[in-house]
This record gives sequence, C-alpha cells and structure tokens, in this order.
Amino acid sequence: MSTKPDPIAHVRASAVRKGGARVAALIVSVALMALLAPAGASAITRDAVIARAQSVMNDPVPYSQSKYVGGWRNDCSGYVSWAWGTGSNAWITANMHDIASPIAKEQLQPGDVLLKAGYHVRMFYAWADDAHTSYVSYEQTPPRTWSTVQSIAKDISDGYVPYRYDQITDSPAPWYVGRNPSFNVWNKGTNKSSDPPPSSWVPMWWAYGSTGAGTSWQIRMDQSSSPVFAMGLTNIASTSSTFVETREKLTVTPGKVYTLMTHAQTTSKPSAVLLCLQYFDASGALLKTVQTTGDKSGVAASGFKAMSVTATAPAGTVRADTIVGLFGAINPAGGAGGTAVFDDTYLYVTSPLPVYRFYNPSTGAHFYTASGFERDTVASTLADTFKYEGPAYGVVASAANSTALHRFYNRKNGTHFYTASASECETVKSTLASTYSYDGPVYNVCPKPVAGATPVYRFFNKKNGSHFYTNSEAERENVASKLSAIYTYEGPAFFLAQ
Repeated sequence: MSTKPDPIAHVRASAVRKGGARVAALIVSVALMALLAPAGASAITRDAVIARAQSVMNDPVPYSQSKYVGGWRNDCSGYVSWAWGTGSNAWITANMHDIASPIAKEQLQPGDVLLKAGYHVRMFYAWADDAHTSYVSYEQTPPRTWSTVQSIAKDISDGYVPYRYDQITDSPAPWYVGRNPSFNVWNKGTNKSSDPPPSSWVPMWWAYGSTGAGTSWQIRMDQSSSPVFAMGLTNIASTSSTFVETREKLTVTPGKVYTLMTHAQTTSKPSAVLLCLQYFDASGALLKTVQTTGDKSGVAASGFKAMSVTATAPAGTVRADTIVGLFGAINPAGGAGGTAVFDDTYLYVTSPLPVYRFYNPSTGAHFYTASGFERDTVASTLADTFKYEGPAYGVVASAANSTALHRFYNRKNGTHFYTASASECETVKSTLASTYSYDGPVYNVCPKPVAGATPVYRFFNKKNGSHFYTNSEAERENVASKLSAIYTYEGPAFFLAQ
C-alpha cells in the first residue's frame, strides 16, 4: 500500500477550509486549472463538465465551424466536446451518438445533452421549472455561446433526443438549496438573431420585485470569488419605504436549521442593504422572518463582505424565500440613488451539519470535511485520489457540541489527523511539527460522553501511521475483530451530542 503524500490535495482542501464559506483565491485558480486542462477521453464528473461549460459562458466566443479557441472548434459540437473533456474535435452532431447513449427525458441531469443528429446539440444545465416542462440550455450557436430556456416538448417534437456522455459520472448532491446561488446563469432570451444588451438579461430562478418606482437587476462582473458574474440592484426612489428585491422560492425541511449567506458591496448606505430569510407553510402563510442589514456586517463600497442569518424552519414549513434587497433614499451624500451588488447567496443546513467522508485507496485513509465547497472541490478535481463515500454523520448545533475539532495534515503520508483534545492538539503542534501541519478547527463536537451522544471511534494504522475514524458500531466491530493486525483501537475520539 502506497503512503506517498498528496500535498497538492492538501493545499486545495486546506485553502477551501481556511476560507470558511468563501472559496479562497488559491483553491479557485488551482481547481480551475485542473478542471480546464486539456483532457483525453476519460471519466469526468458532472460538476467538472458544468465548470468547463461555464468557463466558455463566462467569456463567450463567436460561433464558427472553422475557427478554434484553445484547441476546440467554435460550434455546437465543439463546445460540447470541450465540456465533456473528450480531447478531440472529431465529434460532430452526426457521430456524437458514438460516445453517448440515449436516455429518457425524465433522466436528464446537468452535463447531458439534447442532440438532433446532423443538425445541432444543446447541453442540459438544469430544469427551469418544477414541472420539468422547460430547461436551461448551454449552447454554442450563432452569434455566440448562449444560455437560453428551451421547451422540452418542442425539442422532442423537433427531433432532439436526450443523450448522456458515456464517460460522465455523477457528482455529490448539492450541499446547498437553490439552483443559481452565484448568479452565473442568466437567460439572455431566445432571439439569437442579435446580441441583446445585458440590461435585458435576467438571473435564472430569481424573481425581481419593487414596492415602487425602481430599477431592475443588472448583470455585473464578479469581484467576489465565484467565477465571473454577480447581481446588481439599483433603487432610484427618494423614500426609504420603497424597496427593490431579488427573491428565490425554495423547498426546505421543518425542524432543520438553515443559514442564508450572501456577499455584498454597496455605494449606498450600508443600512439600506437587506438580507432576509422567510419561512412559509403550505397555505402560503408566513411563519417566521429573520433578517439583517449591511451595516451590521461592515458592507461598504470596496470589496464584498459576508452577511448571514440563521433560523430553524418551524413546524409546518414547506417553503423558504431567500431575499436580497435595497431600500430607497440611500445615497450617503443625501438624496436618492444607490446600488448594491450581491454574489454567492447560499441557503444551507447548519444543524445537523453534514460531515462528508472520502476514502483514499492509495493510503487506506479517510478524509472528512464539513465544508460543502471543500467537498465539491475534492470530488471534482481529485476524484482519482479520493473516492466520495457520502455523509458520514451530522453534527447538531447544541451547547454540548461546543468543543472545536482540530485537523492536522500529515506531510509524511498525506493523511489527516483529528482531535477534540486541546492538550493533544497542543502536544502535536509543539512536538510533531516536522510531521503535522495544523489546519485549524473544522467544526464543533462533544469531548465527553453525555446522555444520548454517539461516540466517534479512533483507530491507529500501524503500517502507515494514519488514523481511522467511524461512528458506526458495526464498522468499529468489523475493524477491531478482522483488522487488528493493521489497526490499534484507541477508543472514542469524540462524541456527537443530540
């Protein structure tokens, strides 16, 4: 069994974790280089396909059947071939079925395509509506790369057939609720005979509203850390009672704790910038509202600042509305007029906080993370090294789960070590610094047994010096009874209080 360390994997993973909910610049550049590097025809995840497709959407190129950019042909099949990572421009609409298989329309997922042999191919990004009557298409068609909304029934009747690339693999389910949190997907309309101005574009799945005279949203070039775009709101009203907003309606689960996060900057009074989370029941009655304003988070004109609110979905909740908005009469110099820009607006579960597990076959060790960003980066760019195993457990936010779990990286064998013991943490930092680099706290746990708590057990691998953790009694018994020649049982490492 190889124990060769994987420092690149650690750099990527550590950069995401240290950025918290924000994706650090290092991880973005490294991950994109990995995703967008020239690729041969090999397995590729759906997230990687969409990331490649998005990279061209971010910087559209004119349609051409004879011109090339970055080695790929600038037509519909060239665009899909690039996004799929086929490594070849040999695939055209007449033979693309040789590397893909037909599927039912109900099976369409991100990265699949609608193919009309010998004519055109569109990439399926996501369903545009809950009824699955229309979908968002990413495609290269005159005059350039487009994202549009297409009718699935019309496509099928026109001869398009849903296809799935034979080398595509599923990515983990999204860790957040929503479909366009970074405002990367904009509907530019269906009129392809001309290039509509950005003022006519609308962000998919978000709805604009205003209580009075105002200006709708604007597509903005991103100054945050997600790929390119952000969403702007302008309020021209002279009264503070006038409010403009962008809202998305989402399905949530009662009893879970959700956090709504956005990143904002403003030329207006920070107190006019609003982030709001609302819960509704099946009849549409409002059950609960939590909100915050930009002045409480240091939002200003330079740079994006994080804003967040957290609340438990009450009993009977079926829907949550996520809202970002701007009040009127907000010019710091007095009078009307002001703009706020929002990016990376995520709604996600924070209790029970899911902790995800990966397995590294080369080291025989597991890697754990509670960061959705980190999980997705590892799953998309390091799939050959780390095999995703899904959520390992959930951590309930409680007074008992208030002790930091510390993570270390073992530079000698490329594995990770976790401890909830402050004294053990300090011992490792002070006496084993040549072997372990400190990643910092990753989430909170319970350090001792309490009523109803679940223990997480720790084993030491005598062959390569790594540690194995599990909260499964069956897995603990199996390792202890059948793999004692390799693993030494060290008892509970920490506990998960309910």
